[in-house]
Amino acid sequence: MLYFKYLLFFIILFAPICASDSNEREISEIKKKYAEWNPVIDKDFDKADIVYYCSHSRSAKGRFYNSLDTIRQNELECYVTYFVLKRKDLGYYLKKEIYGDDSSIFADYYFNSDGKLYFIYWRMNTFMGMDCAVTVIRRVYFDSEGNQIKQLEKVYKMNTDIEMETSFLDPGVDFKSSLYDMDFYDSWKAIYGDE
Repeated sequence: MLYFKYLLFFIILFAPICASDSNEREISEIKKKYAEWNPVIDKDFDKADIVYYCSHSRSAKGRFYNSLDTIRQNELECYVTYFVLKRKDLGYYLKKEIYGDDSSIFADYYFNSDGKLYFIYWRMNTFMGMDCAVTVIRRVYFDSEGNQIKQLEKVYKMNTDIEMETSFLDPGVDFKSSLYDMDFYDSWKAIYGDE
């Protein structure tokens, strides 16, 4: 019985350390993938598929479009823009831009080739900071099953590198663990088809 107690004690003591090591290995791999994407994004972003979410007003139900001419002709307002790059060796890169009256959000989503989310780089500029306008930056890491394993956050005085601690109206990081479950996905595939 005493042996069992010691065994249980060591399992409880060392299990978080092993899990932490596993998470750190996954995060290290994610950082490598992120670094591989950067030159591709810099080079090919202007060739990305683009989908706009637009409506006649914020309160009206919107639709997805890919033509600015159609949007202008129908006098629509666009609130969300999606940019998608796909690479067989890297997976999918999705940039989502959301523009509101008092804040804007720019989220970069990284999915593997199977459409499973592994990283989000999220930025928000908002005038809804308690002390002043702020820029919030979050890095969110996911394991191979799509479960969140780590989130880092920094808050800055808006558009500066002056870090600060303040509260702000927080919409949270919006995500689905699969690209195929994202709200724009069906419209994107209907517009651009399979590559």
